[in-house]
Amino acid sequence: MSEKLAGGTAQRPLTATSETNPATALTPAERAEHELAKIDEEMDAILAPNPNQVALVNSPNQALTPAQGRSITPSVSAGVEANGVNHLAMNALVPGLGSLVRGHYATGAMQLGLAMASLPTLFMGKWFLAVLVALSAYLWSIVSGIRFVSSPRNKTWR
Repeated sequence: MSEKLAGGTAQRPLTATSETNPATALTPAERAEHELAKIDEEMDAILAPNPNQVALVNSPNQALTPAQGRSITPSVSAGVEANGVNHLAMNALVPGLGSLVRGHYATGAMQLGLAMASLPTLFMGKWFLAVLVALSAYLWSIVSGIRFVSSPRNKTWR
């Protein structure tokens, strides 16, 4: 088989296209021109203005109403303040630290004092009371940190 191909006797079979009829055969330039014309026709169909465009516009006295049970704008929650997230993280690590940095000095001092009060209680042997006091300090601190995230900070100079 390779001897036939090497000898150059093998030819490509003719198909029933323009190659069989030399009168209708197109040159490469004519073929390219034909393809471009076809693409232009398809693009004209895509870019043509909608003949029914009047039906797409509401009259000024007719309001746009959403479908039943839907709102016009998607439901988007309010943005989160980046500093609030930082203060929440600080409150999660050390109770009251984020509150102090945020400027809530009384709340932060009480949270930090409550967490520090659990240490002497722990050394006195009152394990349950020490854990309860420390846990309440952490919970209070985290709840106030979550409040920092959800409410915007009052941006005034002191």
